[in-house]
Amino acid sequence: KPKSAAKITADDGTNYVEGGIEQNAFFFGLLLAAPFLSLLLAYLTSEEMANDQPGLAVRPLSTMLPACLSSPASCAAAVFAKGTSVAPTLPAARFVLSFLAVALVLERVLPGRVECGPATLTGHVPRYVDNAVPHCLAFSALFYGGADPPW
Repeated sequence: KPKSAAKITADDGTNYVEGGIEQNAFFFGLLLAAPFLSLLLAYLTSEEMANDQPGLAVRPLSTMLPACLSSPASCAAAVFAKGTSVAPTLPAARFVLSFLAVALVLERVLPGRVECGPATLTGHVPRYVDNAVPHCLAFSALFYGGADPPW
């Protein structure tokens, strides 16, 4: 139920809903760490990494982790520099865009029960189709089937 108008504070805002980022430190930490981790993954899986440091990516715990722990600042700077040096390609961009397009189509097309989200202070109750399980199954099957296409 929405709060009464007398209980609204400046911190709540007009569409405040309990359970946001201030109550979930893990989510906030993930938002901060995800860009760094994606750069690290981009570099670890690049041809440049394989050429510059042969075998390092296959032994990250015994080789890379101790080096990063001994000098975290230089490790972060090196990962950032190397991660941003991996240039996106047209096939990679096409793959990511098709990945997002298929997810959107499945979200809109697959059937499911209509659920209601929590009411905001203004009384808005968002409605969504709960098709998460069929979406995950269909998307996983499509990804597996298209992971190594013959073309």
